[in-house]
Amino acid sequence: MRKISLLPLSVAVAACASDPVRPPPERSAARLWIYATNLSLTPGDTVRMGVTAADSAVTTYVQFPDYSGNRWPDSLHIRWWIGDTSHATVDASGLVSARNPGRTTVWVAVGATVDSGTLTIESDPGAAGFLAQSLGGGSLHTCALDTAGLAYCWGSDFNGALGRGRLRQFNSAAAPAAVIGSRTFASLAVGLGFACALTATGSAYCWGGNQFGQLGDGADGRAFSEIGAFGRASPVAVLGGQAFTTIRAGAYHVCALDAAGQAFCWGSHAFGQLAVGPYDPANDHRTEPTPAAGNLRFLSLGLGALHTCGVATDSLTYCWGLNIKGELGIDSAASPEKCAGGWPCSTRPIPLDSAFRFVAVTAGFRHSCGLTAGGTAYCWGDRAPTPQPVAGLSFTTLVAGNEHTCGLTADGTAYCWGENDRGQLGDGTVGPPETTPVAVATPMKFVSLAPSFAHTCGIGADGRAYCWGWNRRGQLGNGAIEAPNAAINAVVPVPVRVRAPRS
Repeated sequence: MRKISLLPLSVAVAACASDPVRPPPERSAARLWIYATNLSLTPGDTVRMGVTAADSAVTTYVQFPDYSGNRWPDSLHIRWWIGDTSHATVDASGLVSARNPGRTTVWVAVGATVDSGTLTIESDPGAAGFLAQSLGGGSLHTCALDTAGLAYCWGSDFNGALGRGRLRQFNSAAAPAAVIGSRTFASLAVGLGFACALTATGSAYCWGGNQFGQLGDGADGRAFSEIGAFGRASPVAVLGGQAFTTIRAGAYHVCALDAAGQAFCWGSHAFGQLAVGPYDPANDHRTEPTPAAGNLRFLSLGLGALHTCGVATDSLTYCWGLNIKGELGIDSAASPEKCAGGWPCSTRPIPLDSAFRFVAVTAGFRHSCGLTAGGTAYCWGDRAPTPQPVAGLSFTTLVAGNEHTCGLTADGTAYCWGENDRGQLGDGTVGPPETTPVAVATPMKFVSLAPSFAHTCGIGADGRAYCWGWNRRGQLGNGAIEAPNAAINAVVPVPVRVRAPRS
């Protein structure tokens, strides 16, 4: 195979002294950062690379498919090459294809400015994989339970979100490491900078940010620690000693069900999302589990960023909390209350029309979705308060991220729709929202999915964890962290394996 020349184009042109007319020298970038560096791949993997450049005026440009920010100037010519093409290749668009085991370097140049990243191609697909039984994503971090029930987290460690024992506010980790304590869990829920988990006996533990009491340990959620952090860097027991069967996390609140279907919630109540009584600005959070939703009993819950929904034992679906876009199933103008900031809300559960009967419900930021027993998905919110069917597909699983939704069909094929500005749909593109489901760009079948703020993860049929989308602080777990000061579109818009934890 012919190797790609490593000689910068401007140098090659200058060497042709007999040329009667020389083209002007290429414009160079003052600074240059490659995306998705230090990747661990296996033969057959493909990863789309991107690049950020800053000129002398400190204007940042991003070269990535469908990026809609500052237009990349024509004078900034990008050249990609691989140090050893026997291990991997890269085309003119930055698409890397892994070939044979080994380690090599991927290079990018703009004029005389060059950056590079390391590619490791492993022979055994399992060598780069994390075997998981459950996953959950927050904004800038992800957590998982391995097959033994041990908790691992990666991404941003702000406020102790990774549970690694020390509050180091601006640390990030691009690969999984164990949550301190070696406690085993049966289920997991991940919020915005924190996580909670249930043991096999139903005891709840939480770690990470605690600005609004979302850890449930009774601590004043607004008290700074000695280093100015709002969190706990190792799991703490949730107060009350209740045994729960289900736990779910929103942005800053948590709800759990006991064996009787009673909901208990804690954390922020600024928008009524706990359903524990009227909004009171002097008492807008709870620091321990509090009985919620009155006499209702639930079969399942779905927690959005600032609202909550649940399927009750009477077979109706109820929602409560913030209602800025009809996410409670009623028009925003019809909201019965005003909460923090005067925003429309309801602190009491509002039933959806009885024509809509769901077996499961999920919630994002400004939308909610339900799944019927027959596999039809309905979504509401985002200015459409009446549930609308998602046509064309039948799902067995439905999960909502911040502004996107994903589902699994019976054969394990993953589909996503909604916002795609950071590659969270996984179809290989970055661009405008998709209003209909698009297939995730992988032949892998999945057994579960876990969308988050702007990235998505899933457990493949091979038992390993895969993630795609925004990777600002290493939340994809593939050994890469977005380059410093890069624009938000440093994404991997196709699934990549989460790295195996270091022993």
